Parts: sequence; structure tokens; C-alpha cells
Amino acid sequence: MLEGKGGLSHIHNTYHLLSKKQKSAANFILRNPERIALMTMREFSEICKISEATIVRLLKKLGYDNYQELRVDVARERTSIRRGAIEAQLADGYQGIGPEDSVEIKNKVIYAAVQAIRETENLVDDRMLTRAAETLLNAGQILCYGSGGSQAIIQDAYHKLLRLGLPVFCDANYHLARIKANSLNTGDAAVLLSHTGESRDLLSCAEQARRQGAAVIGITSYLDSSLAQLSDLVFYSSRISLEYYTDAMTSRLAQMTILDMIYLTVRLRLGEEGMKRITRAKEAIAELKAPKKR
Repeated sequence: MLEGKGGLSHIHNTYHLLSKKQKSAANFILRNPERIALMTMREFSEICKISEATIVRLLKKLGYDNYQELRVDVARERTSIRRGAIEAQLADGYQGIGPEDSVEIKNKVIYAAVQAIRETENLVDDRMLTRAAETLLNAGQILCYGSGGSQAIIQDAYHKLLRLGLPVFCDANYHLARIKANSLNTGDAAVLLSHTGESRDLLSCAEQARRQGAAVIGITSYLDSSLAQLSDLVFYSSRISLEYYTDAMTSRLAQMTILDMIYLTVRLRLGEEGMKRITRAKEAIAELKAPKKR
């Protein structure tokens, strides 16, 4: 392996493919990146209470040839993150801002947004985007649902997929979403969005969709969330938490970015037909726009 795989971001993206013992080791790496960069494999094995053979299997699944490559990759990513944070602090001096510091607030919000989108690049696998696009294109019905603040994000995705002529349904009313989930069949799909991945109404839709044989595409910020466990395809959104700016706020930017990636992948796979469908959608609402003043 000549180039880094993304370290912690790569582990996030591969987490759902790991075994129970491998997840235990991955959890330690994610929570203690500074320590793992200095540990020997034996020390790592002892503190996680797993065999070195399990660590070797974990490394193989993550795409590393040996333990040293993992350590270097994690250390490289941590250095990059620290450098970015230092540069941002030097640039805008946002530490200790007060409610009256409008310029500092502006800079800090922009910094958090940029960092969240940059991290999303490492979290999203190209192959997963392709699989998600194929799942949506082959579905006879598609349910889109997001709970709480995620509803506005999923509504935007619904609008875009609808313009492509896909058989998509979306409603903020949980009862209607649940009824739709119950009508899904094998080969259909449910796109479900939740920051924590623990919203009861959304999980109920996921469980019902799976019972009906539909594929669940989940987008969440937490690796071990219930939504991640229930999803056939899961995308993890970045969650950068800064003072006055919660991780839920930054995750919404990342979630919208992920949904746009899926939408554009679908659009490109449709080719010329996709462009025709978008044109027809524009024509359908063209007469509703106010005429231009001369």
C-alpha cells in the first residue's frame, strides 16, 4: 500500500463489514488514535483482549498489508486534522468567541461546514454510491423518510429523485411513511436519514421495509447506531462538533452532500434519458412562474 487509505475515515466507512471482535478493535482505534499510533501489535492485542490473528484479519479487511501501515495512516490523518485546525485558528481566531462577535461566528460556521464536507469525501466509498444508484434505479417503489431535522434534508433528495422520474414517496407524517413501508416489496428501496440513527419512528420504517424484502439505504453519523445495523447500504456523515455549533448541524451539511452524490450517480447512469426527464419536469412547472417584465 503506497498511499494512505484515510485512516480513521476508512475505518468508519468499513465498520459495518467487521465482525464483533473486529468492531471492538476498531472502536479502540477510533477512540484512541493518538495511542494506537504508538502501540505495538502485542500491546494493542492485550488491551483489546483479542488475538493477534484477529488483528491481522482486521488489517486485511481494511486493506492494510501490516500493522505498521495502519499506524502510519492513522498518524498521517491525525497530523492533517491538527494542521487544518491550527490553520483555521490562525486564520479566524474563533477561540472564546462571544455572542456579539458576528465576524468570528461567520468564520467559525464556514470552517465547520468546510471541514464536514472534506471529511465526507473520505467517508463515502465510490462502490457504495454505485450500489445505491443501482438499487434506486431497479426499485419499483422508493420510500424517503427522515425524522426531526433530517426531514428537510430528505425532502430535498425526494424532489431531485422525483425530477428524474423515479417512483419515490416522501411525507413528514410518520403514519403515512409507515403505511408506505408496509407496501414495499422485494426489490424496492427505503432511503432513511437520521443523525443519531436511533429515532424510533424511522427505525420502525426500516424494520418494516426489511420485513417486506426492500433494501434499506441508511445515512447516519454513528457507526454502531441501530439504523446502521438495519441498513443494507449505510453511509456515514461527518459530525464535527465545535463550540456553539453542534455535530447535528454539521452532519446535515454532510448528509445533503451524500444525497447529492447518490442523486448525481443515478442521473449519470440514466444518461440522455435522465436529461430528458429533468427537462420534462422543468416544463411541467414552467407555466407557474411569473412572466418576465419587459
